[in-house]
Amino acid sequence: MTQGPGERERKGMSDAPPPTWKEGRCVSAPRSGALAQSEPEVFADFAARTGLEGAKVLELGGALPPRLAAAAAVRRWLAIDPLARESSDGVYQAVRGRAERIDAPDGEFDHIFSCNALHHFGELPRVLAEARRLLRQGGSFYAHFGPIWSAPDGHHLELLHGNVTYTFWGVGLIPPWYHLACTPEELREVLASAIDPALAAAVVEFVHHSPALNRLYFEDYLRLFWESGLAMEELRTCDVIDYENVMPPYRSRICDEIEREGARERARRLHGQDKRNLSCRDLLVVLRKL
Repeated sequence: MTQGPGERERKGMSDAPPPTWKEGRCVSAPRSGALAQSEPEVFADFAARTGLEGAKVLELGGALPPRLAAAAAVRRWLAIDPLARESSDGVYQAVRGRAERIDAPDGEFDHIFSCNALHHFGELPRVLAEARRLLRQGGSFYAHFGPIWSAPDGHHLELLHGNVTYTFWGVGLIPPWYHLACTPEELREVLASAIDPALAAAVVEFVHHSPALNRLYFEDYLRLFWESGLAMEELRTCDVIDYENVMPPYRSRICDEIEREGARERARRLHGQDKRNLSCRDLLVVLRKL
């Protein structure tokens, strides 16, 4: 999965000051501390926690470079991803497949590793159930992922339109929380006030209908982890946007309405006051089969 820009750590139920959108720029003040930023750094954290020598490891939603698995001296590394380039060297194997059902016996793996993938799984309860089946007693499930749907940039825009790629961290088009504060029709109207209507329609189609997103809120993840039958050993969150997007100068009555109420407040009103944490972007979770 695509790894976005740098992340910084914040623990617990975050309700940090929202990013601002002024004069076409989305900015946020930095915080100290950091979750890992790149896949090698995420893997290094995972390896340091577990001790992988001689271990059987299952990777969900990606394919770690074989050299990293080899350097950790694993006994077996099986990577499952629907877009994987299949390969095998006897120890490392990449297989094209889905995480909801994996052809392996119960208790086969010592550890499960996932980097920047859980927010893409449409049937996360089934993925967690399968993970529990495949882990040996005492085995761990380590996942680092985001931005999640309820984040300011949880639309996770990654769209090729014409000859331009639009991404949530690069050529951004959606102000913070507008994917939650607007109906699809309202979002299309906002975007079309400054960009080509065909591009606006393509962005809205991606945000609301792309199968690449599971559209789970922070509270949904907490509930699903709790219901998984795995013990939660650690949960760390990050709420900082440490990149800057320059957006088109949108001019719409909807923008005025949202800015008066506040995009985060409007999102809560539309989607439920139980959605308390609309600031968390990225999560690190460690679960264990007891």
